[in-house]
Amino acid sequence: MAFKSKQPEKQVKIKEHEHEMEEVSPPPSYDRIAPLDETRGYCVLSMILYHALFILGSYFGVVWAMEAYNWLRPIEPLFGCLFVFISGVSARLSSKPRERAWRLMMFALLLSVVTIGILPNLPNAPIKNMQIWFGVLHLMAVGYFLVSVIKKKDKGFLMKLPPLVGCLVCLVLLTLTWPIPEKHAIGMFDWFAIPLPERLFEPDLLLKNFLMPFGIHDKDFYSWDYFPLFPFLFVFFFGWFMGKMKNDNKEDNPAWWYKQNLEWLGFIGKKAVWFYLLHMPVLYGLFYMLSGGRMHF
Repeated sequence: MAFKSKQPEKQVKIKEHEHEMEEVSPPPSYDRIAPLDETRGYCVLSMILYHALFILGSYFGVVWAMEAYNWLRPIEPLFGCLFVFISGVSARLSSKPRERAWRLMMFALLLSVVTIGILPNLPNAPIKNMQIWFGVLHLMAVGYFLVSVIKKKDKGFLMKLPPLVGCLVCLVLLTLTWPIPEKHAIGMFDWFAIPLPERLFEPDLLLKNFLMPFGIHDKDFYSWDYFPLFPFLFVFFFGWFMGKMKNDNKEDNPAWWYKQNLEWLGFIGKKAVWFYLLHMPVLYGLFYMLSGGRMHF
């Protein structure tokens, strides 16, 4: 979690017997940007609420929960994009992006194995159709890995690119690739689009849906959590370029960046991956116990 950034002034201690002036350095403080953790925590809480409504409506037959879930569906991508954006900013500030990438990929692959290979094959499996082929953890793992490659080349093109220019390029590429998963086209939403070859989206390819990490798949493809590289990788790198605006010297950044307002919310944001991994089984188990083991209230 982030802590307040105000550095206590160095105290001056006078040694009584030696009559010497000795500077005593204050303990080191954390320099995480508090609003990032708190905003990420808000996104996590929104996700938990959204999925709680889905579980109540889909598996326990609560009508009002399903109605609320359907009402929230149009704005759900906004929270997803905000979470990915913050992850991009954090990737810029991370000192060990490669280690982070491997850890995220391990969690992502474990999640895929459980939701694709284990849950559907359980006897009387209560949770179905929740397979995750390429979710937000997969996207973040790829993003962090690319960042680690970029950081290795300190004088590379992307490292030299001004943040505002990089953000503008990412916005353009985001707009152009946004229609790929749904519209099978590249362009400016519905105003101008160039259709991609339909052959890419047909189900009879040798390796069915092998391009699904890029948003290219047939009409029968389904992933309960789906964040393809096109377009969401450009949301991630939009955040990465925004992170370049942070000065390495903490004193040169705004003081409110390091002021924590809601410590508990920052804690949730800092542990976002664990909340993501555990919230579904915890929610389902809680509702199952509250319902007395019945699938409908």
